[in-house]
Amino acid sequence: MLDTTQGQRLIALTAKVIRGESGIHGAPGTIEHLGLIDHTWPAHFTEHALRIMCGVEENFERLRQLGRDRLPGAVVITTGSSTIIAGKGNLGALAAGTGGTVAKYIGFGQGTAAGGTRVTALTSDLGLCSEIVVNSGQTQRVTGTVTNTTTTNDQDTKQTVGTITAGQSLAIVEAGLFTTVAWPGQFSVATVSGTFLSGTTTSGGTATASTSSGIPTAATNYQVDQEIITCSLSGTTVTCTARGVNGSTAASHSNGCVFNVAAPSGTGAGGYLECKGDFAVISLASTDTLQLTATEQLT
Repeated sequence: MLDTTQGQRLIALTAKVIRGESGIHGAPGTIEHLGLIDHTWPAHFTEHALRIMCGVEENFERLRQLGRDRLPGAVVITTGSSTIIAGKGNLGALAAGTGGTVAKYIGFGQGTAAGGTRVTALTSDLGLCSEIVVNSGQTQRVTGTVTNTTTTNDQDTKQTVGTITAGQSLAIVEAGLFTTVAWPGQFSVATVSGTFLSGTTTSGGTATASTSSGIPTAATNYQVDQEIITCSLSGTTVTCTARGVNGSTAASHSNGCVFNVAAPSGTGAGGYLECKGDFAVISLASTDTLQLTATEQLT
């Protein structure tokens, strides 16, 4: 039994990969048990226990370092503001019987362009840093199968299991549980210039979006890396009205950065993000499948 504060939710993510017909990362049908890829508090485990739970050395090393630094891994997203309930607010509403929606839809993200830098799950997060929506193997987020299981006390753990089949090469470094199945609207900015995305201003400036299809025209919040930015669109012209929204910090962003819709109220296609984890890159070739198991234990 872990020595944790009563009432805490512990998030654990485990993964299994089945290689497809391409054979790029292994013979077709090869099963790779990655084991534990992220945990709320790796510091609660001995290094020996972590090594046993992790299927690959890279995941072990990342979790061991988090444990040594006493840093959290996967988290339940904190309530963002009076109008954005986020994960903890959604769980509270479910517990109180006043509303809320079971978060059973799994979104996967490629995080930073390099696909290898850990992206901390901030309390200001409304979505994934770069959710995968351009994938010919999918038309929406993965619908997970939810069950209650027992970890320490009877039925104390919510377990969500879902599988993504890659329609193209993917480098997955993040995943989250959402309350809606629809992908968020998403566009990229090919060239960053001026002050619009430099982190030096709180508002003002324009940029050109890669598409206007499915993107709101009214002022809307977007998750860009770890920053929330409020923008509006007219055609493909993006106008910035506020930087560092919802407690995030204005920062510089590189060419090719991705904007994911995270509506100002926290509702809409993006849905509420209940919990999020970041992990060592999982490389998938077309037709490879990744099974993710997310467990939320109430201690």
